[in-house]
Amino acid sequence: MLFLRKPFLLIFLLPVIRSFAQSGCTDYQATNYDHLAVINDGSCIYSNTFLLPTFKCYIDSTELYETSGILNLDNNFWTHVDNSNNSIYRIDTLSNSIFQKVTIANSTNNDWEDITSDSNYIYIGDIGNNGGNRTNLRFYKVLNSDITSSSVAVNAGRINFSYSDQVDFNLSPNYNFYDCEAFFCLNDSIHMFTKGWVNRWTKHYILPADTGIQIAQLVDSFYVDGFVTSAAIQGDSLVVLLVIKYFGANESFVWMLNNFDDTQFFSGNKRRCYAGKTYNIGQTEGICFTDTNKGYITNELYSRAQYYVPAQLHEFDLNPFLAPNPSVPIIATSVESIYQNLNACFDSGSTSFSIKNVSTAVGQNLYFSIGGLPTWLTVTPLTDTLAPGDSAIIILNFTSGMRSGGVYTRNLSIQSNDPYHLNQNIVVTLDIDSIPCLFFNSSIQTCTGITKFTSTSINIPTMYYWNFGDGNTSNAVSPSHTFASNGNYVTTLIGCNASGCDTVMNNIQIILADSMLTSCTPFTQTFCCGSGITNFQITGPAGDVFNNSSQNASVGYEDFTCLNSGTMITNYPYSLNCRTGTANPEYLKVWLDMNNDGIFNSVSEELFSDSNTVPPFHIGTITIPAISGNVYGLPIRMRVASDYLQVPLPCLNPAYGQHEDYKVILNFSVDVNEITTETSLSVYPNPFSHFSNINYTLKKSSKVRLEVFNMLGEKVSLLINSQLQPSGKYHFQFNEHLAGIYFVKLSVNDKTVVKKIVKTN
Repeated sequence: MLFLRKPFLLIFLLPVIRSFAQSGCTDYQATNYDHLAVINDGSCIYSNTFLLPTFKCYIDSTELYETSGILNLDNNFWTHVDNSNNSIYRIDTLSNSIFQKVTIANSTNNDWEDITSDSNYIYIGDIGNNGGNRTNLRFYKVLNSDITSSSVAVNAGRINFSYSDQVDFNLSPNYNFYDCEAFFCLNDSIHMFTKGWVNRWTKHYILPADTGIQIAQLVDSFYVDGFVTSAAIQGDSLVVLLVIKYFGANESFVWMLNNFDDTQFFSGNKRRCYAGKTYNIGQTEGICFTDTNKGYITNELYSRAQYYVPAQLHEFDLNPFLAPNPSVPIIATSVESIYQNLNACFDSGSTSFSIKNVSTAVGQNLYFSIGGLPTWLTVTPLTDTLAPGDSAIIILNFTSGMRSGGVYTRNLSIQSNDPYHLNQNIVVTLDIDSIPCLFFNSSIQTCTGITKFTSTSINIPTMYYWNFGDGNTSNAVSPSHTFASNGNYVTTLIGCNASGCDTVMNNIQIILADSMLTSCTPFTQTFCCGSGITNFQITGPAGDVFNNSSQNASVGYEDFTCLNSGTMITNYPYSLNCRTGTANPEYLKVWLDMNNDGIFNSVSEELFSDSNTVPPFHIGTITIPAISGNVYGLPIRMRVASDYLQVPLPCLNPAYGQHEDYKVILNFSVDVNEITTETSLSVYPNPFSHFSNINYTLKKSSKVRLEVFNMLGEKVSLLINSQLQPSGKYHFQFNEHLAGIYFVKLSVNDKTVVKKIVKTN
């Protein structure tokens, strides 16, 4: 069957591949690291990080049990307390002893919270403000050079300040945003980080580091999920905030801030590093750097219920979280999402992306595998091994298949041995349009030309239009149509919905019954008692011409001319064996429309008649006479009829019985075995266009008649008319007639042989 589909409009729909822009997460340790990003936008997301500081020494002096800040100045470690003691202490981290105590002579310790320095000064912050109502907030500023190994007391300058956004000084205790315990110096300014008692945010303020009266200007804020108790900066690129959380968890952690813009510390990477539970590490109060990415954390004495943690000094190391050149395998994909648009109905498309091992030259091989594939996607390769710096191109092949229109999304999972990105997802989207995609098949009744069409579709049409190719149309979903004549008909179906239309065409081949239709089809009036024909058999010299089992009169008239055909010759006695109902004897008659006029002559065209006295068998012979008017070589109709209340007639509706029709092609009688002992006959060329040679040889003197007939049995040429011819070879030509089928009949001593010949033009 020819199957055609209309060509689609050639619009090249390229897959949309979305990659990161120039900004994104630039930290390879982040779960959303983007190797294409060159500008960090602060979007990095990290899995849980455990800092776990290690114990260095105790700070168990009774003077320092409330140590509140820590300073590394020329590898000397200074600390202070947050009560009335207005001294700073240099401590020995090896012997757990106080090297030196220096009193700030012209100072008062209302609530000292942190200590820091720049290249010239030490800054001590008297900035604790639990009630939020202090108007005497200040920093003490001490020259580094004033503190020598023998110093006992020094004087300090003062920086008095207020917050730029504070207008209310009658706040409830522990219910304000102006309590500060953390600061450091950078570029002649003091950077302060306050505690949000209610919302657990911190505010970043900048204060000029000049003595006198100053205003702390608000810069930004950030949710730290606790109280910032100390802060430190390394160079100008790494900030740490020490945070303690009393809400539920009772734990300490460090916020590590890096890769930020200028002094917009919250604009870069923000990584939370868990430091420990309060009942293990104490109430952490101070933090400072001692070396590249390394430093100290202090805690004051912690005593709650059964827990007792003395003041201590702890070491931390941030290097594992800041390694600039990874030696481990690091995966990088060229895209984060892929979009593909396809037509419905087995459309396909492909695209690609790359996977790269971006570790250093001394790094390790990257192993990856891809999973989570939907049925509409195939990927090649699914696994690979990449040396440092190598890439693999991944090919994605999409197909819409039999899926209806819509958007299909799946996370493509990439598993690897990258320790920071064991699993990475790429969002893959397939968008199938909603234009109908049509199919139809046909069921053809060969005899009648009745054809049942059944349509199916992807994306259901709201309108159908059929053109059957013979001038007839329909708007049904699955119509039936009757073709009136033989031929090949290109049947077209168009289906449309709001999204568009689709057209599909099939070539339908119609083969109708090729014998003349009968003028009548007798209708069974009543069915009773199993009456009717159940098997019809005619047997000739080469075996069965017909042997057809059928239902009885319960189905009424049946036309078997398309399914059952046979060739019969004249003047030959064929055996007939037919079975009818078992309950009653039935009449049985057989007719042959020998002249093919569509009318059965009940007398001259009757071949058989009986009434079975012992049901259900009808046995006898039938012989087709070679009479003038017979139609040879063309299909003609044979009718068999049964009834047990009346004698059947060709067009009489049976009372209790039925009629069946079969197709017969009638040929002249041939006695080949007998005639070939006396002569031989050949016809060539066959088929022919101009003339055909007719040759025969007589083995002895014989009476010969040579004739040519057309398909209707009409004699068109008489070449020899019953002439006595001696033995020998004879030759004739036949060339005088129109194209068609002819029969050469040679009769020798009343024995006959027939040859069919075909003239083509």
